[in-house]
Amino acid sequence: MEKKTIGKFIAVLRKANGLTQAELAEKLFVSDKTVSRWERDESTPDLELIPVIADLFGVTTDEILRGERAPVPVLLNNTAKKELDDQREKTEKRYKKLLDRKYLKFKNLSFITIGIVILGIIAAIVCIFCVESEKVDEYVLAGWISIACLVVGTLCQIVFTNLGAYRDDDEEDQEIKEIDKYKVKFKSLAVTYFLILSSVLGATIPVFFIDQVHTDNFNTVLPFICLLFAAVFPLIGYFGFWLHKKNQKQKAELSVEQLKKVSRLKKLVFLPTFGAVLLFLTATVALYYGTSTHDFTKAVPFKTTESFVAYMEQKSDLGDLEKEPFHGSTLQSGGSDGFYFSTYGEWSKLAETDVKFFWANESVIGYTVSNKKDGLPVKVYEKADYRNGKILRKTVIILMPCFAFASAVTGVTVYKVKRKKQGF
Repeated sequence: MEKKTIGKFIAVLRKANGLTQAELAEKLFVSDKTVSRWERDESTPDLELIPVIADLFGVTTDEILRGERAPVPVLLNNTAKKELDDQREKTEKRYKKLLDRKYLKFKNLSFITIGIVILGIIAAIVCIFCVESEKVDEYVLAGWISIACLVVGTLCQIVFTNLGAYRDDDEEDQEIKEIDKYKVKFKSLAVTYFLILSSVLGATIPVFFIDQVHTDNFNTVLPFICLLFAAVFPLIGYFGFWLHKKNQKQKAELSVEQLKKVSRLKKLVFLPTFGAVLLFLTATVALYYGTSTHDFTKAVPFKTTESFVAYMEQKSDLGDLEKEPFHGSTLQSGGSDGFYFSTYGEWSKLAETDVKFFWANESVIGYTVSNKKDGLPVKVYEKADYRNGKILRKTVIILMPCFAFASAVTGVTVYKVKRKKQGF
């Protein structure tokens, strides 16, 4: 006759309820290897888990310890009812103890995330004040260090949140009030940590645009800009979380067939919307980093050096000056994008050629040359046109994200209208 043990009885109950070892382990907050050792009689559950297991499978603690079901009583008297109520109360207390332990573990693990982010901020500050290099911008490097630590911290927090989440929705578990309390408390803490991460992300973003802020007091302005972004990003994140919860609530009210229609509608609307938004944002980045003001400026072309020199040396408010070659350490200043400029009233050189001219035309702000050896044709840019080109470039770059935002709003609006027309 086979010996009846706790492990074998737990295995029978688990299989009868259609659970795997991993699913049972998740309900009891233990590993699947632990459940496997129980069922092989290599170990037994802790005493505090016995009532929880009994309540989970609808048996008594005595039956778990005996390894078999007890005969069903014909009449359940008041004493038996009182014992069941007492056992239920004890189960609630044990569940509370287990859930409190799980909550504390999640809370402690989350401090790892905060620690990683704080180390990233410290490393970024050290980088700003200690790194001096002509090849690397210390602010941009500090920004990337912060972003890297933030990504690592966010991934860790996602893992910790998955470990701490209670995902069981069985009717038996829904009757236990402590589980509902735990879910509310856990969700509140998890959202708080993710909002902190979004706040750090917001504070990091302005660092990448330091070169675009032209002020001598930027060190004073930067902290306020970072604080502003740090306050705005959590609000955006919380709004996104609210929309997600609202969407989940709506899904729960729909049938399976309606959910399939919603899924098809999302693919039909949001895929092209996402493509349009991505296209406009990519165009913004390409225009910002791949173009210069003179690309948007009307130029005066010169196909011969004689005509170019005559135009540059034409009389201006500087008056008549001697036109002798200027022999200085720098004959010509050139930008990284091939845009050449110099100081008015000095001799300059046409790119890398031997052609020198006296820059006397004050209406000219700069010029570009071709890739040919003689540098021809030369394109000359005047101040007024250059100023208009600067405005045009800024306008185009600003319009791109506006178009992206308009595409996103259009996609959401179309989705809402079509969904309303279809009645769900």
